[in-house]
Amino acid sequence: MTKKSLLGCMVSVMVLSYSAMAHADNANVLKLEVGQYYDQSKPFQADKGTLEITIENEGPDVAYYYVFEYCDYLECPVVTWGDVEQGEKKLDSFQVLSGKYIFKIESPEGNTNARAFVRQQ
Repeated sequence: MTKKSLLGCMVSVMVLSYSAMAHADNANVLKLEVGQYYDQSKPFQADKGTLEITIENEGPDVAYYYVFEYCDYLECPVVTWGDVEQGEKKLDSFQVLSGKYIFKIESPEGNTNARAFVRQQ
């Protein structure tokens, strides 16, 4: 392979990697492991429309999820919430107004393994 074709290949890989990263920015990924009580996203901007949540709970305990409207005070309004039992995978979608939101998953006993993400459709 010549230097010119190698450089072209590297540029293509960099462009594809950047595209994948830009797409990944649309999702907030959270992970809980045994011994961890919660994980939450940083505030993220959403446009008016639908947010979609996917949570997979490997257990052994229940995992709870919440989406809050972002606010500067302690008790932010909850947009949606729910729970996912051990061994279950749950999909949830709901409408939001344009604004900032926070996504959180938790295990009050700190005894579950779960993965979750929220993204805008």
